[in-house]
Amino acid sequence: ATYKKVIQDIKPRKAKDYYLPSVDELREIQRLWIPYRDASVNLFVTINPSVDEAIWKSWLTEVREKQLREILQL
Repeated sequence: ATYKKVIQDIKPRKAKDYYLPSVDELREIQRLWIPYRDASVNLFVTINPSVDEAIWKSWLTEVREKQLREILQL
């Protein structure tokens, strides 16, 4: 939901003086982030197998969502 909100918000703000990624750039960044998330989850599970994969994935997704919310605050 946050990702979609950022996509919608970027379009009208593109004309401002500061840099925001274009919608296409943000989509590409997000597509790259998903394999990064999955590889990170695999690494974390290897390091600490007592923590479930879903917990790691949820935590990384929360971190990403925070990053996206920060874009909205620009």
